[in-house]
Amino acid sequence: MAVSDDGDASSAVEWDRPFLYAAIDVGDGPPLHVINLHLRAPRAAFIPDQKSSSHSWRTMSGWAEGFFLATVKRTGQALEARLFIDRLFDAEPNAHIVVCGDFNADDHETPVRTIRGDEEDAGNPHLTLRTLVPLDRSVADSRRFSVVHHGRPQMLDHLLVSRPLLGWYRGIEIHNEALGDELITSHAVHGSPESFHAPVVAEFAFAGSNDGRPLESRFVGCLIGQCVGDAVGFMVEGYPPDSCRQYADGVLLQGLQFEGRRGAFALGQYSDDSQLARELMASFVDRRSFDPADYARRIAAIFAENRIVGYGRATADAAQRLLAGAPWHAAGTPPPNASNGSNGSAMRAGPVGLMFRNDADTRIAAAHDQGRITHADPRCSAGAVAIAGAVALALSSEAVEPSEFLDRLAGWASEIEPVLAGVLLDLVGWLGLPLERAAPLIAAAGGPDFRDVDEGISPYVVPSVAWSLYAFLRHPEDFVRAIHTAVSVGGDADTTAAMTGAIAGARCGVESIPAFLVGRLTDRGTWEAGKLAGLARALWQIVRED
Repeated sequence: MAVSDDGDASSAVEWDRPFLYAAIDVGDGPPLHVINLHLRAPRAAFIPDQKSSSHSWRTMSGWAEGFFLATVKRTGQALEARLFIDRLFDAEPNAHIVVCGDFNADDHETPVRTIRGDEEDAGNPHLTLRTLVPLDRSVADSRRFSVVHHGRPQMLDHLLVSRPLLGWYRGIEIHNEALGDELITSHAVHGSPESFHAPVVAEFAFAGSNDGRPLESRFVGCLIGQCVGDAVGFMVEGYPPDSCRQYADGVLLQGLQFEGRRGAFALGQYSDDSQLARELMASFVDRRSFDPADYARRIAAIFAENRIVGYGRATADAAQRLLAGAPWHAAGTPPPNASNGSNGSAMRAGPVGLMFRNDADTRIAAAHDQGRITHADPRCSAGAVAIAGAVALALSSEAVEPSEFLDRLAGWASEIEPVLAGVLLDLVGWLGLPLERAAPLIAAAGGPDFRDVDEGISPYVVPSVAWSLYAFLRHPEDFVRAIHTAVSVGGDADTTAAMTGAIAGARCGVESIPAFLVGRLTDRGTWEAGKLAGLARALWQIVRED
């Protein structure tokens, strides 16, 4: 080295500027974590005895060592910021983070990549929520610059935000209209008060958000969350708990690629649970109201066209009666026949919570009516009422308080049937139990009426709804952990995870759902994530003023 010819001299490398950090209280939502930094410019750092003047180096090796040292300093500053960002995520997985300032680097250079942490760089799709997104990418290339250096526009000032914060993002502006050339203007105009960096301004719409997440994001999260939970659980429906736990650990927590299949279907295909929830939402959007007769026609059609993926006997029998001409209110399978208290009407009821989030009486009636098209059993309707009510409560700006949450659901369910209501009140005491102890209690809840699985949670509506609520209330602010809990005990895993996903998605918003799972969603090559999100947004546009 130019500065250590004797091989012994060494000195510590220190950063020129520490970053600044503030946690800002934005009201009812989570805090906004702001990190402001000014990374070192890519100019050679000072090396003792290697400069003849402030602008002249004595040797090329001295300059090269100085440039290397500057690179270390700049990258070290970026690493320091990234380590701090990960500590924020450790404490708050859905943290709202913005990193802003003069990075002295374009977004493809090492310092920005270090702070951003792209999924493809880490090679682990489960780290997606820890990546940061450069907002300036939404600006047209012709306007995307914050500095002009010797006639060359460059984007060196950035706003990087966490994915959960994207739900608030509304737009960005770069005010470079009167920007001078930092090299030319500084020599032509001595002592100019103007900055040679353009202001970069982003707008976030905190107003009207619930618990820091806009309602539109939560509407999308409800449908996408249902489909993701369904798709994950569908791969191991009916498997024993140990197998389901190992699978859920690998796919949801460890980032392992799952290449197994269920028959012809790969991970990403969702089942009848979400197909019928989607059709319920599509009916409301098309009719601009809840129309049980139209929804019944859609149920009949998806069976007649052989588009249904997995189904229960009660729903299939009701579909045949509808196709034979039975009116919607007379087609449902009554107890004690094929219905036998199954969860087929509860599994698809999540969208009702979105449609009537502020009107409990109408929501209860709609949940009951959509359910009795196929299940003329009050226990089934009570389950649908509970799931619709849970989605509506999850949309609230209030913190989730489990005992109050379950007490309200029990009150609504009791208007239809008392058994589930009693179990929901018992669930308050079971929430403190670990998964291994809670699962047997919940699996046995509501009586022995229905059990077609040897282990795990059966399709009987009482334990399956109760388990979905247990999974959500154990992790109300963590979508992945909620789905992991739903799937881990086995049994009717697609349905319990679908119901849990609808509630957790409505609570946490679509940004909380792992992108690698969202990207795999499909219904035999149709109704993929983008189209599902568009449907949920259309529903939001209809009901947003309610």
